Amino acid sequence: KITEGMKVTTRGRLSFYSEQGQVNFYIKEISGDGLGNLFILFEQRKERFRQKGYFDAENKKAIPAIPARIGVVTSPTGAVIRDIIRIARRRNPNTQIVLYPVRVQGDGAAAEIARGIEAFNRLGTVHVLIVGRGGGSLEDLWEFNDEAVVSAIYKSRIPVITAIGHETDFTLADFAADLRAATPSEAAELAVPNVMMLIKGVEELIQRAAGSLRHRLAQWTQRVGYLEQALVLNGPRERVNQYYLKLDNLRERLDSIVGRELQNLETRSALLQSRLTDLSPAAVLARGYAAVYCPATGCFVTSGKSLAAGDVVDIVFSDATRRAEIAQEE
Repeated sequence: KITEGMKVTTRGRLSFYSEQGQVNFYIKEISGDGLGNLFILFEQRKERFRQKGYFDAENKKAIPAIPARIGVVTSPTGAVIRDIIRIARRRNPNTQIVLYPVRVQGDGAAAEIARGIEAFNRLGTVHVLIVGRGGGSLEDLWEFNDEAVVSAIYKSRIPVITAIGHETDFTLADFAADLRAATPSEAAELAVPNVMMLIKGVEELIQRAAGSLRHRLAQWTQRVGYLEQALVLNGPRERVNQYYLKLDNLRERLDSIVGRELQNLETRSALLQSRLTDLSPAAVLARGYAAVYCPATGCFVTSGKSLAAGDVVDIVFSDATRRAEIAQEE
């Protein structure tokens, strides 16, 4: 579609009319220049990947319900990693975030992004991947249309969530991913469940189960009442006495069953509450552990080999935080 002011590349032939001083240009081929060529290349790659099955719905992997560790492939200095860490800590402080730092723009960025995805798959230490960057123009996001990145996402054994650009931006990586998020914050919300909502859900299930048992007990009691009336009206005294004994036995059995079920539910509830409490960061620190935080990177340190002599770290205890400097390496 040709519009006024559009920059184009054309092929054709010239004709000269010397008597009138006119030059005519007869166009045979025309294509968009600059962004126009990028759009054409985008559609060509999209069709090629589609034919390879990179975008097929049956190849999409499910996102884990409660991932313990999340891998992130993005720039270490951008807002993307900060937003993901902030949302993940708020929703479930026990979730570990592992960053593979890459460039997200410029020559060689696509190869770095692909290597990050492949490295996480090779190590197999995370349960879901988030690949993303902040917003930008078509040229800024172009690395995520590279075949190396799209192929790495498609071949990943770990489920991949993409969070690239703004809500209106789409890249070929988004089509190949198992799930697309409009923003990095949304990607963190999709990957990390809200632990408080999980606890609330367990409590609601227990309440529903207890209510169901009470309802069944009421029904059984009502049926027993009907049987008592029938025995009084229709049977001799001896038979009535026998039925009374059976009814008493039935009541005891019902009470025992209901009591056991309620006790089991209470035990399970207490166990879940205890496990959630033991898994909280405060409980871990109270048992004598400490967390090492690196102010320079804005991340918690997960490997001693990542620290060098002279690095400054914060050691987080259960009751205080102390700053320290690495004296020497091993």
